[in-house]
Amino acid sequence: MKKIKAFFLLTIILLVYEYEFITYADENTGSIVILGALINNTNPETDLSSIEVFMSVPDATKPPSVAVTGTDGGFRFVSEEPVLNENLYVFTVVYENAVYGTSVTGEQIFSNKPILIEVYNSTSDQNVLRVLNHSVFIGAIDKINMRIRVLEMQTLYNDSFSTYIPGDSPMSLVRFGLPSGFEKLSLDTVLKFSEVFEVNNGFALNTSVPPGEHEVLYSYDLNYKNKELFMGRSLPYPIEIFRMMVPANIGELDFKGDGSKTIVDVQGKTYQLLEKKELLSTDEINIVYRGLPEPSIYQRFTNLLSYKNLIKMAPLFLAVSLFLIVVFSVWYYKYVHISKRQRLEGLSDKIEILKAIRINREKLKTGELDKVEFEKIENELTDKWIT
Repeated sequence: MKKIKAFFLLTIILLVYEYEFITYADENTGSIVILGALINNTNPETDLSSIEVFMSVPDATKPPSVAVTGTDGGFRFVSEEPVLNENLYVFTVVYENAVYGTSVTGEQIFSNKPILIEVYNSTSDQNVLRVLNHSVFIGAIDKINMRIRVLEMQTLYNDSFSTYIPGDSPMSLVRFGLPSGFEKLSLDTVLKFSEVFEVNNGFALNTSVPPGEHEVLYSYDLNYKNKELFMGRSLPYPIEIFRMMVPANIGELDFKGDGSKTIVDVQGKTYQLLEKKELLSTDEINIVYRGLPEPSIYQRFTNLLSYKNLIKMAPLFLAVSLFLIVVFSVWYYKYVHISKRQRLEGLSDKIEILKAIRINREKLKTGELDKVEFEKIENELTDKWIT
């Protein structure tokens, strides 16, 4: 009899537990009820009540639905709209200034599995962060423009049981050191961040870092001169293994400090592999990539006249053209126009002298002037004509 009662009690407990998380249709309204719970992986005994949980469908115009957790961290959504198997449903929560969430399909919702969201306590101690692997690879070398494309991947690791949250100081952001002069930064990571801050010696993310490993992939361009490129950088966090790979037949890696350099074969291609281990956050990586290719004089000239460079130089050509137009206008007005006006004025004076000579001769004919006066006036007018 006791065994029967114990079995009956156990059955009741299991049914109640299953009912706690099951997704079901409300018999009165026909709506769908979705149940779930928050779990604190830092301290399971933490009170998770009165926390807002958001449910949304990506690309949907309807605002997210909101539910508030109970004393046990459980939450409950009632969907008036039908749940579609092919839709993606995202559940998110903000806990101690960090965002957590999970996404499930409509088919998974109907599978009666609980919607569980794992959260952690937060910390601002940067000592919980380190880099397990840091790999640098030269993706391409543009000899004509003397530019290289660099690909990097870091495995950022939070070895604590708390989520790292940046503090108020800019130095508390999640930082990554880069060689100076980098351009065209491109970033890809699973970390959730709202802003990327670029500085001269790298970039920083305004993001939280939950416990565990997180891949951060990024690429950028570097320009080099005189066949060499300095690729030094500072280290925000300790690094267990740093590796750099460049083509074996292009240039030579020169580095300071401890480390090893070998030639490796990757799918039939040979590379120079530089490897450093156990680097501290106070260390610096000093690497010079020497013997890089340079374009010939002909290649420099043809590159200068390329369509891309001509487009870039169009504003300069326009400015030079406008300057020449202004200079020509000033010259024309100062010399040509004024000279022309002076010639016209001189011609007008000559005409007046000719008129005076004719009048003087008419007066000689009519007897108004004697020969002496005539010759005197004639000589004066002749002198004016000459001058």
